[in-house]
Amino acid sequence: MLQFYYSYLLVKRIEVFKKCVKTYQNGEFFCYNENRGDLMKYLSVGQATYDVTLLVDEYPKKNEKKKTDIRICSGGGCAANAAYLLASWGQDSYFAGTIGNDKEGSIIEDELKSKKVNLKYLSKQDIMTPISYIITTKDASRTLVTYKKDNTVLKNNHKIENDFDCLILDGYEKEFADKALFENKNAVSILDAGRVNYDITDLCHKVDYIITSKSFAEKYTNIELKTDKDLKKAYDVLSNRFNTDIIITLESKGCYTKIGKDYMKVPTIDVEAVDTTAAGDIFHAAFAYFITHGYNMLTSLRLSNIAASLSTRHFGSKNSVVALSEVLDIYYEEYNN
Repeated sequence: MLQFYYSYLLVKRIEVFKKCVKTYQNGEFFCYNENRGDLMKYLSVGQATYDVTLLVDEYPKKNEKKKTDIRICSGGGCAANAAYLLASWGQDSYFAGTIGNDKEGSIIEDELKSKKVNLKYLSKQDIMTPISYIITTKDASRTLVTYKKDNTVLKNNHKIENDFDCLILDGYEKEFADKALFENKNAVSILDAGRVNYDITDLCHKVDYIITSKSFAEKYTNIELKTDKDLKKAYDVLSNRFNTDIIITLESKGCYTKIGKDYMKVPTIDVEAVDTTAAGDIFHAAFAYFITHGYNMLTSLRLSNIAASLSTRHFGSKNSVVALSEVLDIYYEEYNN
């Protein structure tokens, strides 16, 4: 049974490249769907939240009270932010997730509609929309607590379309994610592995790219990532376990991966950060865009780093989405001089 499963994964990866590969050069695949041209079809599956960001000088100490006059509210959530960015960048972007029939849910829905995100897979239920309370300090560090009272399953009567070019998953709405993967075996699939739990680790076996947070890599491998040697060791553990491409994000230090036979840390640009909320979500969505638009792995990671870093100049999730043209302009300034 296990041999059959891994044979299926190998066939799946071959089919991905049959659909999306444009060329093979210098040991790297360039993914591109020539039938669609620049417009690609993306499905982001997972969480939508209502984010409340509070700016303070420093974190409150135990039993200390603090006041602030700066509050930023907007829709958030890994998959919802990814769908928003991809639509903002002119793509055919779908979102599959659950919100409540409440004021916060309506705000999330209106934000996504404003960018023409396709919401045919959005499930509105009689629940409280999850709310993330984010305390951000002036040095751009943050602490986040999400209030989610109800455990829900995405309910939707629409048949999942089978012509998506790319799936972006965050580990929430696992049942729907599995169905989307089954119906779109040729799609490029990307997982945001931010937490260690059964749903995430199970999906790790089924996708083409795993983008892990530093904390996920440390917890799963039991390796504290202090040096390049630690990163290499953790990468090998994850790669051997899941048999797919691994990207470990390192916040302001960029990301780490292996391209061909070369292990490498891919640095990002320096910016004056004020809020890192949604930076990871923007990295995942940007990577999905670039890897499916003809950019090789290294270039895709550099561009995604830039998009994520630029996002930290702004407060809040949706305010953090930057223009594609700005990302490309800065890339050419940084790497093509």
